Amino acid sequence: MAGRAKLREVFAGLIRKAFRAGRFLTLPVLANAGEMVYFFFDHFIWLFASSISPSPSG
Repeated sequence: MAGRAKLREVFAGLIRKAFRAGRFLTLPVLANAGEMVYFFFDHFIWLFASSISPSPSG
């Protein structure tokens, strides 16, 4: 019985740590994803502007 209670306590502690870590990691992950999208489109536009890649209009 005491072993089960200890397991539950450890599990609850892990869940709390994961929740706290997830809450603080969500913003940087979203910010990095947004930055990657920005750089992708920035490079894509640069390729078309510099005529390295063929224009979509032919």
